[in-house]
Amino acid sequence: MNTTTEEITWQVDIKSNWGLLILGILSLLVGIWTDIQWISSHPSGILYLLNLLPGALFLAVWYLAGKYSKRRWIIMIIGILSALVTSFFVFSLNVLAGAFVAATTPITDIARYSEIRAQMGDSELTRHFPLSIPENAENVQFEYLPKFMMGGSHFQLRMRLPQAEISNLLTEFRSQAKYRFIGGNSSDHANIEGGVPTTYFYTSGNDDHSFQDDYEISVLNAEPWNHGYSYGVVISLEKSEIIYWAEYW
Repeated sequence: MNTTTEEITWQVDIKSNWGLLILGILSLLVGIWTDIQWISSHPSGILYLLNLLPGALFLAVWYLAGKYSKRRWIIMIIGILSALVTSFFVFSLNVLAGAFVAATTPITDIARYSEIRAQMGDSELTRHFPLSIPENAENVQFEYLPKFMMGGSHFQLRMRLPQAEISNLLTEFRSQAKYRFIGGNSSDHANIEGGVPTTYFYTSGNDDHSFQDDYEISVLNAEPWNHGYSYGVVISLEKSEIIYWAEYW
């Protein structure tokens, strides 16, 4: 099969723009790597496509600049500027998405409990929490969701302690409680006549966020209005567990 002069010229022009080809491939690889980092966070599918767009634009400029050699510089100038603007937009979008995910993803690393508790200082909502996790605590679970924009915040620490210690804590917090409930969750307690919002079982380890009937909820204080709060403890003598909680909405 004979190759025409025009085809040879096109192939030469394509090869002469190898810098754009390399830039396009690198941008595409960066986009793929960024998409892989996002997999665990399950963002919108549009973000996955946008991350590949800069690389696709650079490759398109490389191809078109080689095919239409007479307009090569116009195509390159317009194309590269468009790809750079798109790259900046996509980068900014990823930064914003990362900040949003970080602000709306609960922190569950137990090693960070003391750090976060210290940041809260002597706040009324968290004053009843231990400053650090006791050495004799078992089955420790922790979840902290910081407040973000108009969303709520919660702080919850669950652990198993010796039975005698749990009994003493139950007696102590019962005497301080303004409200007491058996089992259920915040919605149940708020809808009882004379009730108040409490908390959900965020540290249950499963999708059931209601407390079973062996859990006694002692509300130390609660303000149910808009931008209100509640805090207290949930104790199960049967399981020898205590759950400290604070909620702000």
